[in-house]
Amino acid sequence: MSAPEIRAMREPVIERIRERMHDDAGVFFLTADFGSPALDRLRAEFPDRFLNVGIAEQNMVNIATGLALEGYKVFAYAIAVFATLRCYEQLRVNLGVLAQLRPMSVHMIGVGAGVSYDVSGPTHHGMEELAAVRAMPRFAVACPSDWVLARKWVDHAVDAGGTGYIRLDGKPVARLYDDAALAAADYRIGFHAFSVSAPLTVVATGFMTQKALRLRERLAARGVAIGVVDVFNLRDPDGVRFREALHGVATVVTLEEGFPHRGGLDTLVRSLLDGAPTRIRPRGFAERYTFEIGPREFLHEANGLDEASLEAFLLETLAERA
Repeated sequence: MSAPEIRAMREPVIERIRERMHDDAGVFFLTADFGSPALDRLRAEFPDRFLNVGIAEQNMVNIATGLALEGYKVFAYAIAVFATLRCYEQLRVNLGVLAQLRPMSVHMIGVGAGVSYDVSGPTHHGMEELAAVRAMPRFAVACPSDWVLARKWVDHAVDAGGTGYIRLDGKPVARLYDDAALAAADYRIGFHAFSVSAPLTVVATGFMTQKALRLRERLAARGVAIGVVDVFNLRDPDGVRFREALHGVATVVTLEEGFPHRGGLDTLVRSLLDGAPTRIRPRGFAERYTFEIGPREFLHEANGLDEASLEAFLLETLAERA
């Protein structure tokens, strides 16, 4: 079997937006002085529908709102924490309050989910922004686990309209979805079950789905089966289908690059499984900012999220119910 293709998420996302701009004169792209090779091509082909607002994310949201009120379908692109937390009031008022009164299509693209900007430190780590944007009514939140699923989001955003946010990993990631799984993946459903195991199933999002699937392989080599479910719609996945998919699962372990019990993935899973007998065990970063400097796996190890620690935790969790 050939190794999965590894790509940075932002490249295929911007490539797909550029393709949609060829077909739809209403698509407009904004950036807060943030680039990429794919963006260079987009800017060259559509100089009249591209604007670099400079390092001014708050103003970028204001400009995006004005363009949307004139009928454009706007994508606004920046580092994840700056696209959300730096301009949260603008998101809330322009893309929350106003969008409830006037139809508009504005989608924020944030690069640097979790600790993918590892050596940049806590100012660039996307730990709280997922919970913050989830708190706003009617604001879509997407967190794809690989680059083909990220690319597919573009068509969903253009066709569905409305307001929302996609958080992309800052590092190249492996392709997880084959053609069949990608064809079945639907942002309106919002999750994909790679496998389900009644004793224990891991529910993950973003980069942690990559790690969950590697853990499944490690445990399978020891004769231990676990399930893996990827949640990529963090606003409103189909709750009925989610409960059906996890029916009979004794324990769900949630994995996220964020703070558990603070409005992220584990909070969503608890709400979706409310009333079910399933035990939920959340795993994420310790409730503190990480000032240690090192690559992503170093930061994971410091928080018990490295593969060896998670493997031991999953085996321990399974033993508790044996």
